[in-house]
Amino acid sequence: MQRSGTQVISRTLDVIECFFDVPERGVNEIARLCGLSPSTAHRVVRALVARGYLEQNASRNRYRLGPSAIQFGDAVQRHVSD
Repeated sequence: MQRSGTQVISRTLDVIECFFDVPERGVNEIARLCGLSPSTAHRVVRALVARGYLEQNASRNRYRLGPSAIQFGDAVQRHVSD
């Protein structure tokens, strides 16, 4: 069993990674794909929204990668091409 802090990081990365192949997902879909309860998935999603890694499409009640995720990807691209 993972320690609490490690488990939180792992769950958070699982949520981010579930957007690699699809642009938008709902909380229940995220929970199912990541093996999380809907309440846990919602907490992780809200934390990622607060930091800008996800953003909500309010009209569809779904989430997508946000500006912080894009900035992260851009930084990776810059460093890989060095």
